[in-house]
Amino acid sequence: MAGMAEVAAMSGVAESGGWPRGGRARVEGERRLRTGRILLLAVLALFALAYGMPAFRLWQVNRRIEEVRRELEYSRLQQQELLKELERWNDPEVIARVAREKLGLVKPGEMRFVEALPVEPDDPFRVEKRPQTEMPQD
Repeated sequence: MAGMAEVAAMSGVAESGGWPRGGRARVEGERRLRTGRILLLAVLALFALAYGMPAFRLWQVNRRIEEVRRELEYSRLQQQELLKELERWNDPEVIARVAREKLGLVKPGEMRFVEALPVEPDDPFRVEKRPQTEMPQD
């Protein structure tokens, strides 16, 4: 049966100061790897903040530019429609037709006839009351 010194020599514990063979180096390597991963994540997070925020702001500005362009195009279409309507209203025939139909105007020498339609009263015997006013006292 082997003694403790022999077992320690075979496992490498005696040489590494109490650590199993390669154990201390493995723990140190895992620690370095974990620290490296944390540093990498921190650098990536800073990179995302440094370039992500301006990129997001640029996206917002581009979206607003497109929105304003659509509004401008809509306004131009409205302007074209209004200019066409203004041209129609500047036509003397349209002005004369509207003056006759809406305003009841006639040209010199013409007579306007208005058709009077009879209106049936609700009650033929009803007489409207005059508003009550106070008589001046002498």
